[in-house]
Formats: sequence, C-alpha cells, structure tokens
Amino acid sequence: DGTSQDNQLSVANSMWAQQGKTFQHAFISLLENGYAAPLKQVDFAADPSAATSMIDQWVSTQTQGKIPSLLQPGDVDAGTRIVLVNAVYFAGAWQNGFDPSQTSPQPFTLSNGTRVSVPTMGGSVTAGGSTLQMKSNGPWVTTLELPYKGGALAMDVIMPGGSLSEFEASLTSETLTKAIDSAASDPRQMQVAMPKFSFTTRVALAPVLAAMGMKDVFDPKTADLSGMDGQHDLYVSHVVHQAFVQVDEQGTVAAAATGGSVGIDATVEPTTINQPFLFVIRDTTNGSILFLGHVEDPEQGS
Repeated sequence: DGTSQDNQLSVANSMWAQQGKTFQHAFISLLENGYAAPLKQVDFAADPSAATSMIDQWVSTQTQGKIPSLLQPGDVDAGTRIVLVNAVYFAGAWQNGFDPSQTSPQPFTLSNGTRVSVPTMGGSVTAGGSTLQMKSNGPWVTTLELPYKGGALAMDVIMPGGSLSEFEASLTSETLTKAIDSAASDPRQMQVAMPKFSFTTRVALAPVLAAMGMKDVFDPKTADLSGMDGQHDLYVSHVVHQAFVQVDEQGTVAAAATGGSVGIDATVEPTTINQPFLFVIRDTTNGSILFLGHVEDPEQGS
C-alpha cells in the first residue's frame, strides 16, 4: 500500500466505449473487480471533442492535476469505438530529505560528452549504495537507493560508468535485480549528490503493441472482442499511457517538507550522480516496478 506515511500512489485505469453499446455482465464485472477499470460510455460518433474532454477531465482528477490533458488532437474521432486509458500518479516523501540550502549548480555530463550545470541536491541522507561490475571487463555501475517514508517504496538510481544506451541495450531482469539488490542490502546514512529533475512522458502504445505481435485487436476487420459484447463489431482504437515524475529535496512530487537535517561528515566520499542514469520506483516488499525511466538531461526534462 503506497498511500501511507505521507506517500500517495494512484494507478488509474479505465475503458471508454461508444455510447449505446451493451456489454456482457461477466465482462463488466471483470473490468471492475479484476482490473479496477470501470467501463465508461461516451458519444464518440456524435461529439468526439466532448468525449475527449471527459476522458481528459477524468485523468486530471485521478492524477491530482499533474496530467491535465492525456489525449491529443486526432487521438479520438467519430470512428473511435474504444479507448483504453492508464495514468499513474505517485507522490512520495523521502525517509529523510535533502536540505534545500545544500542544493547548488553542479556539473552533469551528457551522453555526447557535453558538460552542463544542473541544480543538484546534496547532503547526508538515509540511502543504500553500491558500485559493481555487471560482467567481467564491463563498465562499473553505481546504484543508489533512496527509501520513501515507511520503507515500503523506494527509488533506485542506476548510473553506468559507460554509455547509458549501451547499458540499456544489454539490460535484463537479472542485471537490474543485481544492481538493485546490491544497494538495497546496505542502507545507511551517507552523503549523496543527485540532480533534481521533472518531466512528463506520453506513449501511444498501439504501435508498440502491434510491433510486439498484438495486431488483430487494432484492425476492425480482424479484431474479435466478442467476449465483451457478444458481437464482432468492436476493435481497440487507442491505448495511451502518460506519466509525470518530479524529484526534489522533499521527495517525488512531494507537497510537504520532511523535518530536520543531519550533519555531514566531510571526510566521506559522496555518491554522486553526475551523468545519464536509469531510475526505478518500486515496491520494496514484492519488487513490483511502478516506474522505470531514464534521465539524459535533468534540465531539459528528458
């Protein structure tokens, strides 16, 4: 349960279908009870603009206004019959936060070798850290784990010593688990320097899913969604995912500051995140990944 200890987690799912369509009871029950994605009906055919506004308003409410507009012009038209929506909102407070007075411009090296100056948080915080090689003769990888209040959720920052894109290309569940476990096993008070960042990511998943082999459901000639309404007249028009992430001294999209600061031992070498990195926000109890992304340039929101 991420919604505790000053943390809030909301995963919003919904299915929007053409008004007037009837659906089988078993399907509606499955959506509501199995996926927490209640079926909602709008009139795409008569007024696609109004339908878009209703979907966007629902998403905005579910994400505390952080994702005010999910759908873009052209995503919905009079021929749309079903839209699947997923939006994730997470606000987490660090177990003990960074002192804002210690934030200062620090160098950050981009993938092309350019050095830029970015606002970087610094100080002594509760964290886990490690530096290891994933494979023989491979680059050294630095992993930093910052727990949120209560310890049920944490952010892991993974910074390869070499190219981020090459590291991502070779990333497997095993190497990701190895990097996370190496940091999670050693929580302590430590010096950390990490850039602040904030960005929104939007992904139209239909072409992604089609490229993975899920093609028929997007084609009105081949889609078979008869389990939904008992007929063969439906197909999926759009699957859109959008996420907003903001990391600062208090936490991740945190509204309240954490109390107190801890003195720094200037003789301890800090764990410094100063080049492109991966980040994972996860459930520390069962290992479920809530967010997985990368930061190429903290100042550009990318």
